[in-house]
Order: sequence, then C-alpha cells, then structure tokens
Amino acid sequence: MSTILKRFEIWLLLLIVVAGIWWAFDAEPVSRTGNVAANNPAATATNTGETPEDAGLLEIRNVYVTPGNEGSIIELTLFGRSGTDEPVSLGEDNLELLTSDGEGVHRFFLPFDPNPMLSPDEKSLITLKYWLKNPVDVLWLTYRDQTVKVELPSATI
Repeated sequence: MSTILKRFEIWLLLLIVVAGIWWAFDAEPVSRTGNVAANNPAATATNTGETPEDAGLLEIRNVYVTPGNEGSIIELTLFGRSGTDEPVSLGEDNLELLTSDGEGVHRFFLPFDPNPMLSPDEKSLITLKYWLKNPVDVLWLTYRDQTVKVELPSATI
C-alpha cells in the first residue's frame, strides 16, 4: 500500500478526480454566452407598458445571444397562449421579428425541427432561434396584434 502512494501517477489521478468532482458540483452555472442572462433584468424583455395582470398573448422570459463568425444566434424563450380556440403553430407567417429599421430577422434553420405550438387553454413555454446578421440593441416581436420590445444584452454582441 505504501508503494502505491509513492507513485506520482496515483497522486495526479487523485488530483484530477477531486478537481472533476469539484467542477461537477460547482454552484454557479454560467450560460453559453458567458453571462447569466436569466438573472439580468436588462437582458430579458418585457411587454411595453403592460402589467402582468393585463399582459398580452406573449411575454419574453429570456434572451440569449450566441455570437458567430458572420452574425449571431438569438434564442428567445417565450411564455404565452395562442389567443384562439385552436393551437397555433408559430412560423414566420404568424410571428414576425423586426429590427428598429424594419428589417426582418429570419429563423435559425434547424433541419427536421417542427414549429412550436401555442396552446389555446393554458400558457406554453417555447424557445425560438433567430439568425441576426448585423448587431442591434433592440428587436420588435409581433404576434397577432401585440408587439413586444426585445432588448438584447449588449455585452454579448
């Protein structure tokens, strides 16, 4: 037993295992973009001028920006209901994302990924991804007759 503890490889292996356990149980998770956007009120958008009691059909829960080589991926987490008697599939025909200049922002293409559905009876939590070519600070999301201001975290663009 004492000859095993004299070997350098055993001590190195123990150090790696302890570091791995410490890293796995670390209490402070960091988002993919390097900031904690879920806890930052400036990174999440809200309905303009509305209180939670009279909030519209959609509200923005989280906004994540993942920078790329030629643009950024905008990941929006929405909470809302369809506003009709039937479930609604959210596609580019009924959900529009625009820059302040009026330029449309297109969905991030994922093959075989169906459009998320909004339930008519209860609020649904959905995530949408968009591809933004040029950096901006504010986007405008329109669903039916409701327009919601989306403020992008400036530190990640």
